[in-house]
Amino acid sequence: MLGKLKRGGVNIAIKKTINEKIKDYGKIEEIDIDSKQKKCYLKMDLNGESKPISLIIDNYSLKEVDEGGVLCIKEISSSREWLTKVLNDFVKDKDQKIPKEQYSIIKMFF
Repeated sequence: MLGKLKRGGVNIAIKKTINEKIKDYGKIEEIDIDSKQKKCYLKMDLNGESKPISLIIDNYSLKEVDEGGVLCIKEISSSREWLTKVLNDFVKDKDQKIPKEQYSIIKMFF
């Protein structure tokens, strides 16, 4: 029970962080993270898309830095071929900053 609550809190913090970064493009509807397997599933509503899009992150790393945290995605795919290509070109293996407020919650569970 406690594990499920912790996981839910982390999912909310990460969802909020991502939604702030992508607010001009759409929003995350669902997120499910398996920190032991370093996998993540996201269901997104992107502006202009008629159906939700799925994202699957198969490998990621988190590290702490002075101003918060950094997420680095190693493998990523989506339900749209064009989006998978964009993510691999611009997100894969690139450090994504996580604000200190959100990272302080996230680091308690990873």
